[in-house]
Order: sequence, then structure tokens, then C-alpha cells
Amino acid sequence: MHLIDWSIVIFLIIFIGGIAVWTQRYNKSIADFLAANRCAGRYLLTVAEGVALTGTLAFIGDFERHYVSGFTTLCWGALITPIAVIVALSGWVIYRFRQTKALTLAQFFEIRYNRKFRVFSGFICFVSGVLNIGILPGIGSRFFVYFSGLPTKVFFFGFEVQTFIIIMFVLLTLAVFITLKGGQIAIMVTDFIQGVFVLVICVVISVYLLYKFDMEVVFSSLLNAPKGQSMLDPLNTSQFKEFNPWFFMVLGVSVIYNCMGWQGSQGFNASAKNPHEARMGRILGTFRGGAQGTISIIAAICAYAVMRHVKYASVAEQVQQQISQISSEYIGTQMVTPAVLGHFLPVGLMGSFCAVMLFAFLASHGVFLHSWGSILVQDVLLPLRKEPLSKEKHMKWLRISIVGVAVFIFLWSSLFEFNERVMMYLTITNAIFLSGSGAAIIGGLYWRRGTTGAAFTAMIMGAGLTVLGFLLRGIYPDFPFQGHWIFAIAMFFSMISYIVVSMLSSKEAFNIDQMLHREKYAIKNDDACTLQKEIKGWRERFGISSEFTKRDIFVYFLAFALPLIYCIAFVVMGICSFLIPQFGEYQWLKFWKVYTYFSLVTAGCFAIWLLIGGSKDLMAFFKSLKMVKRNDVDDGYIVEHPDLVQEELVKNFDKK
Repeated sequence: MHLIDWSIVIFLIIFIGGIAVWTQRYNKSIADFLAANRCAGRYLLTVAEGVALTGTLAFIGDFERHYVSGFTTLCWGALITPIAVIVALSGWVIYRFRQTKALTLAQFFEIRYNRKFRVFSGFICFVSGVLNIGILPGIGSRFFVYFSGLPTKVFFFGFEVQTFIIIMFVLLTLAVFITLKGGQIAIMVTDFIQGVFVLVICVVISVYLLYKFDMEVVFSSLLNAPKGQSMLDPLNTSQFKEFNPWFFMVLGVSVIYNCMGWQGSQGFNASAKNPHEARMGRILGTFRGGAQGTISIIAAICAYAVMRHVKYASVAEQVQQQISQISSEYIGTQMVTPAVLGHFLPVGLMGSFCAVMLFAFLASHGVFLHSWGSILVQDVLLPLRKEPLSKEKHMKWLRISIVGVAVFIFLWSSLFEFNERVMMYLTITNAIFLSGSGAAIIGGLYWRRGTTGAAFTAMIMGAGLTVLGFLLRGIYPDFPFQGHWIFAIAMFFSMISYIVVSMLSSKEAFNIDQMLHREKYAIKNDDACTLQKEIKGWRERFGISSEFTKRDIFVYFLAFALPLIYCIAFVVMGICSFLIPQFGEYQWLKFWKVYTYFSLVTAGCFAIWLLIGGSKDLMAFFKSLKMVKRNDVDDGYIVEHPDLVQEELVKNFDKK
């Protein structure tokens, strides 16, 4: 890292910190801190949540996945992408959740089931979440060590300390600072600015790597992969134990079953202006991953070529010397691509990419600290009280909880011996909550006969089977089930148990219309409760409501068309590869060349589109925060007589 590179990083840190301090003026209520007072538009949601969900770990996880398996996982991923798009287009789960006006998922659980289930599910969610993010700061901090070429150990006050621990402490402190200053408002604004930077720089660096490397050498290196571990032909990957077709099949089921179940970015779930903006934000979200996906695959295959082709032997030797100091084989594999990039990016781009990863770190950790800290207070501690907290004490509890989560993940990353693929670890820890919560969410929002007993049963079944599988994998090295299989088994039995118990214990239908503020229960003058006009004809068949403008309809079909084209292309290539003996890796090589360049062009176009729309949304966001009337009753606490809260909310909306 040159002085210019460090200057870029330091300047951007100061700038983001200043923005966080400036947004504090808008943080005037609990709803502001938790959900930006529900004032965010679709583009702002998409860009801000995109960089938060990306995170340093997502980059490193993608680097690792593509370095290990090349292009092949893109094929299997593309086959399940239409599922994710259909889920987004339909507004599945997110639309109805936004109609409930709940600030957190577990608050919805109390409305739909009861307070005991809210506390129970909130605790399971919290434990699953902090374990899930516990490895993030450590892996992210190691990136900066190996990318920047810093020494792995330094002397600190006379003690030898691993460098990544010092970096981790500094970066977590920055993330805590941003989160505490303005809550979800600060997160939304800083993440948007960081997201803009990340989108632009990812496209620029992708173009540079294509220019810098001899791509014929890079692609030819991929042809020399061992049999059964092809980097090009997805049908020749029988030796891959982790990133195989079954892994993506489980993910495909999870896209539907666990929609909105993962609560690492729960603040964004409640931040939309209304249910339609929440749905459109999810639809636009299908475009935002192009820049990250493009740089991940290009950087990874370049790193693969560097480590295997004689042309780059001298650099490979230096990289190997760097990563040889890492005791864990898995962490070593994760750091190969960052170390290679550190040898090839020029001054300026080095600092810019370091800033990209820094922003990804701060954005994701800020969101995670906010989410899990809020969940502990909102869904575990607060419901145990017989009366709500004052606004001042409530805010104090939230901030203490956020700091506590930061301390835990710092210690976990410092002490935990990591011996698993990143994606596998995330899958297992997520499954502790997701395997059971999916049944409770879908059943609660869509089935009037779903019962509280069924929700408890599903949650216990899912968490119990996942923890059992996690322990067995730790005890028996040769345990036959990978993380995704444990997840699949837990999901299946949780879903079955919810259905069976509901059918046996249901005595009367739950009033879903009242929970969703529909029909006669709609709140007057509330955009989120506007009655939809009945739509007939082709629009009805596609689930397009009266809220859709002509531009919305165009975005709707564009979001569906692109993944469908990719999916059809992969299916055709797969059929040809299976039926035609002469059709081999050389044909796949030509296909992936076209795919790479086409993806880069579309990523650039979508980045410009999202940035323009997001900038307009950001201005509207601040205007709404200035005008909105705060309601201190809207703090996520449900009193014994919820009708009183409903009456207070109605009065507030009538005033507005």
C-alpha cells in the first residue's frame, strides 16, 4: 500500500464518520433508531441493503468459492435464481410483513402467536445470529493484513499480538460508532454512500483485471483442473463435496421457505415507506449483485492462474510464502485471492479496493450490530417487562446491547479456531433459527389455522436438529452430512411438525385481516394500508396490483427476463454437454468468456441506474424525516390491551 492508497482509505473513513455524526439530528424516536421511521424508498433500500448484505465476508466467501470451483457454481446458482426472482416479484412474505407494521420479526410473532413465543424465538434468533456473525470480523480483518502486505504479528506494549486482532478492534469500534450515532438512519445513509462507491470501484477494477491479465493464459489454466474437479464444466464436478448441485438445491428451497427469516438486516425489512416500496426494493435487489459477482469471479480465476501457471511463478512463490504462515487450511485458501490482488493492483486502485472492502466491513457489521443488538432488547428483554420503557432508557438499553454484541464477536473471532468453509459455517449457524422460523413465518402470515403450539414445535425441532448436527460434525470428522444436508433435514421436519400440530390443535381461525390492517381494519390516511383496486386480465395472472406504474411493470418483467435467459442458456449448455460426446470443456470455455464480458457490461449499466434512483430517494428520505410526526408509542412494545395502541396509532396517522 502506497501513501496515496492509505490517504484514500483514511479520507473515506473520516468522511463516513462525519456523515454518521450529521445524521444524528434525525434520530428522535425509537422508530427512527430501529426502522428509519419507515421513510425509505426502493432505490435507497436496494443500494444500502446491498452493500450491507455483501460485506467483507461475502466477498471473501465468493473469492474462496470461485477459487476452489471456478465458474461451475455459477451454473447451479443460475438455475435457482429464477426462484429468488419470482419470490421477489410476488412480494412473498415481505409485503404482508410490512402490512403488520411490526418493527421486528419477533414482534410479528407476538401479534400472531403470543408473547412467550416472541421471547423464545427472539432468543433463538439472537443466539443463531451472533454465532453466525462471530467469525466475520476476524476473516474480514485478515483480508486487510494479506491484501496490504502487513506483517502478521506485531509487538504491542511489549507483547506479540496478531495484526488482524488490532485491525479488528479498530474497525469494530468504527462500526459501533456509526451505529450508535444514528441507528438505522445513520446505517441507511452511510451504507448508501458506501454502496455507491463499492458499485463503481468493483466495475472499474473488473475492467482493469481484464486488461492487466492475459485472459487466454487465465482461461487455459482452468482447463488443467483435475478430473472430477472441473473449473468450467458443471457436469464434471463429482469430486466437489461442498459446492455441489445438492448445496444449491437446498439453497433454492431455502429461498422460498426462509424468505425474510434471516434477521441480520432486519432494520431494512421495516424501513420501507409502504409494502409496495418494500416489494420493489426486493425486485431491484435482483440487479445489485452484478458488480460484486463480476469482480469475485474475475479476481478468483486470475488468482487461480497465478498460483498454477508458469508465467506467474515468481508471484505465486511470494503469495505461497505469505499464506504459509496461516495454520488453518481453510483460512489460507480464503486469503489467496486477496494476496494475489495485492501484487497486481496499481497505486490508487489498491487504496480504492481496500476502501471497498473497508466499506463492506463497516456496512455489514454496522447492520449486524444494529440488528442483533436490537433483537436482544426488542424481542427478549422488552417483552419480559410488564410495562414499556421510557424513550431515554429504551435507547440506552439498545446502545448497551449493541456494544455487548460487538464485544462478543470480537472475542469469538479472536479465540475461535476456524476449520470449515465459510459458506458451510454460515449455513449451519443460520439454520439454528431459519429451519424452524420459516414454518412460523409462512404459517403465521398465510394460514389462518396455524397455532402457537405448532410454532413452538417447529422452532424447537429446527433448532434441536441443527445443533445436534453441528455437534456431531465436531465430534466425528467423518460425519457424512455436510452443513446444507443438516439444514435440509431440519427444515423438512420443522415444516411437517408445524402442519401436523396445527391441524390437531386449531380450534378457530385467526383474524389475518386485522393483523394486516386490511379491509375494514385499514388505518385511515395511511399509504401502507391503502386498499388495492381489483385487477383483472393478464396483470392479475402475474400478480401485478393496482399499485404498479408502467415503469414498475417494466422493472418487474426485466427482473424476470434476465435470470430466465441465463437459466435457459445454462440448461441448453448442460443438455449439449450431456448428449454430445464432442461437447467438452473447450465449448464451456467459450461460453464462460461471453458470460464474463456480458456480465461486466450489464453490471455497469445497472450500477448507473441504481445510483441515479438512489440519489433521488436519498433526498426524498431526508425530506420525509423532517416532516414525519414521531409517535413514542411506536416502539415495538405490545401492551396487554393492543387496541389502545391501535387507537393511538390511528390518531397519529389521522393527524399526519
